[in-house]
Amino acid sequence: MSSSIPSTTSITPTFHSTPSKQVFSRHGLRIYDVETLPTHGGSLRIFAAHSNRTDLEDSASLRRVRAQESAAGLADLGTYLRFAERVENCRRSLLAFLAEAKREGKTVAGYGAAAKGNTLLNYCGVTPADISQVADRNPHKQSKFLPGTHIPWFRRRRCCNRGRTTC
Repeated sequence: MSSSIPSTTSITPTFHSTPSKQVFSRHGLRIYDVETLPTHGGSLRIFAAHSNRTDLEDSASLRRVRAQESAAGLADLGTYLRFAERVENCRRSLLAFLAEAKREGKTVAGYGAAAKGNTLLNYCGVTPADISQVADRNPHKQSKFLPGTHIPWFRRRRCCNRGRTTC
């Protein structure tokens, strides 16, 4: 390994330590510690080192997180299949809501343009025909478009002061 690459590093993924262990292992790394963070409802900061490091033992925090993940069934494919089913039900429900609003002659607008909302809209295939616009207080987002869906961003006053708009 190059001397410019640190022998330990930390990253903050949005996934669990169980699949992370497999990914890191494929690249000659070993997770030795995790720190739980409140970001996005709970994230992990993972500390990893080269696999040949024998001076680093698994931390109590890592053992605790792995035990919690095991108890939650995160090593079981069925857990992810059930999750996928719930996600699909959410997608169908959102699309049904948007279709019903359109049939009733309503205009649907969104408020707040966070990354997680964009992920949902893109996954569901929502277009400006479904959600006409999104309001956001951030002036850097106004007069722009949501990534992927191309739904326009506006100031809140412009977006939600029309009588038939559902925000």
